[in-house]
Amino acid sequence: MLRKAIRSWAWRWSAATLAVLLVSGIALGATTITHLTYQHHGDQYHAYLEQRAREFERLHPGVTVELIIGVHDKFDVMVAGGTPPDVFDLPDYGHLALEGMFVDVRPLLERDGMLSLYNPAILELMTAPDGGIYAMPFELGSTPAFYNRDLFKEAGLADPEQLGEGWTWDAVLEAGKRLTVDRNGDGVPEQFGVDRPWGALWRQAVHQAGGAFYDDRMRPTRSLWNSPEAVEGISFVAEIYRSGITPHHHVPDQTQFYFWTGRTAINLGDGPGIVGAYLADATFDWDFYLQPKGPAYRSAAVGAGGPHILSSTQNLPLVWEWVKFYAASVEGVTQFVQMTGRLPALVAVQPVYPDVAGIGDKAFHYIFEQTVQPNPYSYTLPLQLNPRRINLDPVWRGQQSPQEFLHNLHNQMTAIIAELYGSN
Repeated sequence: MLRKAIRSWAWRWSAATLAVLLVSGIALGATTITHLTYQHHGDQYHAYLEQRAREFERLHPGVTVELIIGVHDKFDVMVAGGTPPDVFDLPDYGHLALEGMFVDVRPLLERDGMLSLYNPAILELMTAPDGGIYAMPFELGSTPAFYNRDLFKEAGLADPEQLGEGWTWDAVLEAGKRLTVDRNGDGVPEQFGVDRPWGALWRQAVHQAGGAFYDDRMRPTRSLWNSPEAVEGISFVAEIYRSGITPHHHVPDQTQFYFWTGRTAINLGDGPGIVGAYLADATFDWDFYLQPKGPAYRSAAVGAGGPHILSSTQNLPLVWEWVKFYAASVEGVTQFVQMTGRLPALVAVQPVYPDVAGIGDKAFHYIFEQTVQPNPYSYTLPLQLNPRRINLDPVWRGQQSPQEFLHNLHNQMTAIIAELYGSN
């Protein structure tokens, strides 16, 4: 149903229609811009949008910016119901650019002299196979390692930076065992070694083993889920579970052990966004380092993205002004970094990032070093194929071996690729 809705919008909003909107000027009178923002961006991200929305309304009398906080189901329902938002910033939908769903902002960036505001490598990373840029450059994605220096010191262990080249998968497992502590002997640790391996950690592990999930990051023709590298990466994470060094599936409420609580020593699955959202008031000494090295690489999730403008918007000039206002002004993006700790795509803000984000005393350079590590994890895929949507609980709980699970998953993904793209 969603794909039919997408094609319907694409047919109705041709390039000629968008060109008319572009030259028509900003509409006068009462106008509402609907912006759907991702629930899991965090409270500070939403607070930033709220502040900029109210300021934009003050500068544009008669305009209302309606902010809706939601997840993927909300977007799907809005599109299927014929009321898509004007702009949204949810992940996992970049592939819809090839369906005609989004406005190509490259011509707008060129017209307004904005291409020079961004690193060419970032623009290249955001460029679709047809040459278009279908999201406003706003923030960079990087997943360095976080570690609790206090807990490493208490255990008498060398921390990741001190280990340097010795910071490997084996080091993670060994440190995780030493840093998981059951102080009262009741069988339930009060402190764990590794936070949330069910997220980005396992996806990165496949790439650290030298693998990938598909042969193309945007429109694959072949599944690689059952490759030896994928099996090796998943097996490493399964060992984290088997060793009992993560709170996930080992305590009733894992949220009580998230890294920012100070009760877990190593976090390999979050980006710098947690700095402003969760670590700003941390009472323990934490820092950054690179991901642990797997059999091949120190790969991590790396990307660049920002809001998409829907092709169906009825007022492109005004929506473009809103997107520029919150995502491309030095003043706004500086405020965004200060509130969230996220990495800015705007080159002019990057030099002040450490101080603005309040991490001038941290080894912040590892955030940027992580982005240039080989074989990064980056996909722009339909939800049916997206690794973020895969639940490996049967493996984590020991109900299936990595080999069996990935063999079955490979067959499923192969069938979906054939259905979507007519490939085998």
